[in-house]
Amino acid sequence: MIYAGKITKVFDPINYEVLVDMGLGITYTCKVKMAGVKYKKYNKDDNNEYEEFLNTKDVIKNELCGKDLMIKFVTDYKDKSGKYLVDFLIGDRLASENFISSGILQSIVT
Repeated sequence: MIYAGKITKVFDPINYEVLVDMGLGITYTCKVKMAGVKYKKYNKDDNNEYEEFLNTKDVIKNELCGKDLMIKFVTDYKDKSGKYLVDFLIGDRLASENFISSGILQSIVT
C-alpha cells in the first residue's frame, strides 16, 4: 500500500516518525523503519565514527524531511520493535535504492 505523508522526526538513519495521510481527511502518526537497509554501527567513544553517523543522519534528513512523500508500506504489520517496514518513493525510485547506490546505507542481505 502506498500513501502520501511526511517524516516528522528522524531518530537515526533508518528509523522515523511519519504522518500518513489515510485519505478523507484522516491522518495517522506512526513509527517506521526503512526496509531492507542498515547503517554502519558506530562507537560513541570514537569521535570519527560518531561524526560519520551524524553526517549519514543529516544527509537522509535533508533528502527526506520537510517534503511531501509517497510512503510504501512493505508490510501491513509491525516488526518486533513495533515499527512498520516502509520505503519512500523519490520520483520513480525507492529511497533505499538511492541511499544504497550512493553508499550512504548498506543493503541487508537475506
